[in-house]
Amino acid sequence: MEERGRREEALSRRMEELHRLEELIRGMEERRKADEAHNDIIEKRQKADEAHNDIIAERQREEDKYQQLLAERRQEDVRFQDMMADRQRREQEEQRTQRKRWTNYSPDYSNGQGDENDEEMKTLQLKLRLLKMEIAEKDTEAIKNKKAARQMAATSGRAIEPEKAGQTPQTPPTIQAREVPEIQVQNQQSRSRRRTDEGCYKCGQLTHWSRECPQNIAPNNGPPCRYPGEVYDGDRGSQRCQRRTGVPNMTHMPLTPWYQPQQ
Repeated sequence: MEERGRREEALSRRMEELHRLEELIRGMEERRKADEAHNDIIEKRQKADEAHNDIIAERQREEDKYQQLLAERRQEDVRFQDMMADRQRREQEEQRTQRKRWTNYSPDYSNGQGDENDEEMKTLQLKLRLLKMEIAEKDTEAIKNKKAARQMAATSGRAIEPEKAGQTPQTPPTIQAREVPEIQVQNQQSRSRRRTDEGCYKCGQLTHWSRECPQNIAPNNGPPCRYPGEVYDGDRGSQRCQRRTGVPNMTHMPLTPWYQPQQ
């Protein structure tokens, strides 16, 4: 009996130890889960801190950009102020120069010297005009005298005798013949050559041009033809423009007659 009692006691002690071990294991498991949850919370907090740091860095960059723009704007304001100061300085210098000019000219205008100068200039211009008129009158008188002397010499058939022995006879000045430029001669030669070579486009004769043709002024000549070299044959009863053959240097035109309505 005693031995059985001892066994039961040992078994009960073992059962108690087993319960304690189970409680320890259960506590350790709960602690492990709590530690994992704590670690998760720490990781989330770290991520939140990193995101917060990123936001702070972005704000810092924006702040730096704003400061840079503000500094540039201040520099622009300084440059603008310098430009305005230079402009005001230039305007003041221009005003000073204008005042100096006005002060230099104002005594003349106040004393009336400018008006006197204008009057003097007008009188000088009038004198110059009178001198020119006198010179022109003298030139015309000299020309008339020369013409009269030339006419007298031509009618008498001899040179005018000098009044004194020591003087030379006054012969009228010789007027040089007006030279015809070579261009006009060339034009006349080319015109005569064209007269002999080409002739009239209307009647076919070689003695004149088409603009000098008698048919231009002839009565009942009829309306003008369309092509050069055609003649209006209204006298023959056909009342149409017909091309004449045998005209030299003519371009090849259509040979079909062009009928015109009777007017």
